[in-house]
Amino acid sequence: MAHTYFFNNVTAVVADARKPRLQVLRSSLYYMGFRDTEWAETVQDLEEVAERVKPDIIIAAMDLPGGDAGAYFRRIRTGMSRVDPFTPIIAVLSEAAPDTVRRGVDSGADDLLIHPWSEGYLDQRLHNLIHARKPFVVTSSYVGPERRAVPRPGPQAPTITPVNVLEAKALKRKDADAVAGDQQACRRALSAHRVRALAGLIVGLIGDINGRYARGMVMDDANARDLARLTRAAEEAHLQGRLMRDTTCAKDMMADVARHARLCRDAQEFGRIASIAELEALAGRLADAFDLDTALLLDKPAAGDAAAGTDRAPRVAAE
Repeated sequence: MAHTYFFNNVTAVVADARKPRLQVLRSSLYYMGFRDTEWAETVQDLEEVAERVKPDIIIAAMDLPGGDAGAYFRRIRTGMSRVDPFTPIIAVLSEAAPDTVRRGVDSGADDLLIHPWSEGYLDQRLHNLIHARKPFVVTSSYVGPERRAVPRPGPQAPTITPVNVLEAKALKRKDADAVAGDQQACRRALSAHRVRALAGLIVGLIGDINGRYARGMVMDDANARDLARLTRAAEEAHLQGRLMRDTTCAKDMMADVARHARLCRDAQEFGRIASIAELEALAGRLADAFDLDTALLLDKPAAGDAAAGTDRAPRVAAE
């Protein structure tokens, strides 16, 4: 069945520094009916424009100059931005190399647009976002569309069915107010799931550090690395708690974890042996508060892996 889309109701932000590719996007979107479109050519411009207009869809190149577009996508997905975390994102790639594709997937983008693309390909991507958008999975290292065709064995990460703003505006011709309440509910659910996932990561990291201490590896470089990750995870969890207006003690515990992790990390940097007794106690309290099975942490990372969702100190703009 053919559908008529009213893309003139949709606000888009498009970012690409490569003029020929940008011109193709400009022409294609105009032909499809987009009229409310903002343009950017750097990561900084993308952030400024997106935070200002809060678009219904973002189409942006992963190779934008001036920063890491993928990191900005991840900040959107984790709710550390003014932009709705479930905003459809199409990542534009300059090649189909495995590493490039992996970066696009890991960023939490809904879809990938690999240049050059065939006529009608972008139209089909938008059609899929309107009629077959995937549920979102929430872990400590990834927030974005569920891409697994078959669930992995064992405990499953929580999922959220996002409000389909594109469907509401482009197909059903609803305005933003019609879906605002559902968007807020989804955002609160994301924060709750994210805090729990980060709690699991934090307890796992503290367990790893404690294990190295028990083996006499007190000054091991891995401790400094994990303490840095621990700090970032706890800082984000504290901010997520504020966003969801957490009235439990969990938000305060996360602040305590971040503070003690910083103290331990600073001690190690100056060659002193840091006590992790407070962190161990906090890990126990977090495990109890979130009813975590410490023997089977869902999101415990492999040694040496970086948590993509906590790759730098979080920033969140006031609502």
